[in-house]
Amino acid sequence: MDVGIVKEFGVLELCDDLRSEGWPDEAKDFTPWLAEHLSMLGEVTDLEFEGKAKTEQVFTTFRADIVTHTIGSNSKTVVIENQLTPSDHDHLGKLLTYASCLDARILIWIVKEVADEHCAAVRWLNDNTGWGIEIYLVQLQLWRIGDSKVAPKFVLIEGPSWDLKEKRLEKLKADSSQEDLVREFWKKFNAEVFSRNNRYRSLIPLIRRTEAKNNYKLLGNSNSKRQIMLFINWSDQSISLRMYINGNNDWFRQLKTQKATLEELAGTNRIDWTENPKRSHFQITRPNSPLQDTYQWNTYIDWFYQKAIAAYNFVQSHPMKEKKENQEQ
Repeated sequence: MDVGIVKEFGVLELCDDLRSEGWPDEAKDFTPWLAEHLSMLGEVTDLEFEGKAKTEQVFTTFRADIVTHTIGSNSKTVVIENQLTPSDHDHLGKLLTYASCLDARILIWIVKEVADEHCAAVRWLNDNTGWGIEIYLVQLQLWRIGDSKVAPKFVLIEGPSWDLKEKRLEKLKADSSQEDLVREFWKKFNAEVFSRNNRYRSLIPLIRRTEAKNNYKLLGNSNSKRQIMLFINWSDQSISLRMYINGNNDWFRQLKTQKATLEELAGTNRIDWTENPKRSHFQITRPNSPLQDTYQWNTYIDWFYQKAIAAYNFVQSHPMKEKKENQEQ
């Protein structure tokens, strides 16, 4: 009987120290490397990231390891927290803080080893947060065969439970009609913003609305030179703020050139401009904000509150230039 050729195979060995074998310094070595290899992380999370990621992003008193966005019309802000050591409470707290400040919808925590309690914490967060929130816990490993170079590998430990989120959203839809939800949301909005500060109340003469309409007038009316309106967009599950400019497109175009201020105003959200001879407007939209997700109502109210004040201050700091009437020769 002929004996086939017996080949020798190497043995996969898991490297114990990520720093000595791979990246000596987390901020200087690993974070820049990951920013260039996000596609590897995308393979295990089933996410596709933009080509440009911001590393060591400074925001007020904290520094986020990586901030990026997913690709597509429904782009989401992503915050990544790196940890070349076993998981701990400190890094989980940082991740949640960064995400809340940046209004991130996707949170990714990369660690060397995963403690059972942190696995349970991420699972609980995924099960009890809104439809638009995704939290991933990923283990980073280094492998080699014999004397070969080390090879990095990402292993998904925890991710969002889409079946559970879908069931909860369907239950919310069944429990409340669209009109009931809209009515209750505006009632809560009224109560919240009127309890905050006098500046907001004097800034925007609110029309107390409790009827089930998808828009909310904050400033002025259809005959005013400017008007702020809030919208609940039921069809695409988003919320938005719209600033109308009536009858002065020269001023509208002037506002549009204030790029730095506009980027600060919009933040991570999309801003769209629509010019019309009689009534132009710009709109800031927050995607992935289904009204059925009542757990997120306070988040939506905070967003409306902050954007309304910012939009008002924006137009106030760029006064409208009245059109000059043609003088008779």
